[in-house]
Amino acid sequence: MEYFNGDRVYIFELDDEKQIAKNTYELYAEGVASRKDSWQCVPYAHQEYSLQLLRRKENVCIENFDLLHVDHAAEKKILMNPSVHSLLLVPLWIADSLSGFMGVDNPGRNATHVDHLAALGDYMAMIILRRNNEARILRDNMVLHDLMNDMPGGFIQMKICADGRIVPEFINQEFCRMSGMDHDECMTFYGSNAYAGVHPEDRSRLGNELREMIAKRDTRTLKVRHFRSDGTYIPMQVFYRVTDDGEDVLYLNGYYTDLTEQLALEERELAEHDELTNLFNRTKLARMKNKEYQKLTACGILFFDVNHLKQVNDAQGHDMGDTLLKLVANGIRSITSERIHGYRYGGDEFLVVVCDGDELELAALIEACNKQMEVLAKQRNIAVTAAVGSAWGQAPLTLNALIRQADQAMYADKKQRKRYSDLV
Repeated sequence: MEYFNGDRVYIFELDDEKQIAKNTYELYAEGVASRKDSWQCVPYAHQEYSLQLLRRKENVCIENFDLLHVDHAAEKKILMNPSVHSLLLVPLWIADSLSGFMGVDNPGRNATHVDHLAALGDYMAMIILRRNNEARILRDNMVLHDLMNDMPGGFIQMKICADGRIVPEFINQEFCRMSGMDHDECMTFYGSNAYAGVHPEDRSRLGNELREMIAKRDTRTLKVRHFRSDGTYIPMQVFYRVTDDGEDVLYLNGYYTDLTEQLALEERELAEHDELTNLFNRTKLARMKNKEYQKLTACGILFFDVNHLKQVNDAQGHDMGDTLLKLVANGIRSITSERIHGYRYGGDEFLVVVCDGDELELAALIEACNKQMEVLAKQRNIAVTAAVGSAWGQAPLTLNALIRQADQAMYADKKQRKRYSDLV
């Protein structure tokens, strides 16, 4: 402004989408009033004369506003006021786009010096480009930051140092929550060592796996226990990926999933399954009695008892006895579904609970199970049979009473089989 000895120097930036120009920067001499606030959101339609010249990469030199054509009256009204009688405008180009213009009101130097202003305009265009790029980078970083914080699991970005150290540079909020720490506490705890919170028994294995993975630029999914602020360790499944920033700096990204609920579910599943046959056990039956089975409108029970198991155990060994149990269990498994559940009830006893449905299907289920057992026994070239009894009832019903009825029917079937065997 001092070089041109003008009253005011300003920069307008263009918004092609909204078709407006905004006065974003302004300097003015002592005693001269600011016009920045009144020069916001100026429509392109009110700047046609200036914009036409600027888009042709020409400068705008107005030394007498009275010479402006009557068609540009709106523009004349915007640009001039009682204190403005002349101005210089130069275009600001970024790449191949007109991004704005720089102007001086009442320049003390004449239009022959406008090239000096144009050179300054080129410099200002580069500064604006840098500002825009920095704002875009900041905005992108904020979006990335929010994205990583919004991940459903934990996320840590770690720098792989030349000396082999792995140092966290970003920890998202979900990992902090899982660790029971705020972000500052988490960064302090892990700040210089990504292994700081890893369970001592897991560190050596994790270190070996990560070194091999980094050498191969590989990905890997590992189970690791991480420290929690209450002194416990959280079981986590971590997906690790090695990335390169393009400048030979390697990063290790870790995506963390808390396995606490999954492991608890797996432990419950194990506790509710028979180890030998993998059918449900009495623990599962007790839980179902108190929950899902309370809602049944009807229920059928099949009670199976493996024939001659004691004799087989005594004569051929328990391995053969276990084989018979597995064959019967597989026969029962062949008829189970979402509403038909198979249980190992005792040593040689099995139970099938048929939820709702019809009493007539019980006989069909018994027949299907027996046929499957015959097929399996034939494949193994062994003989296996099971006595079976059934019971059916409608709500209100007592499951224990139905089980007793089916048990009694099973013993009746076993006696009948024995009488038939004795006759033969």
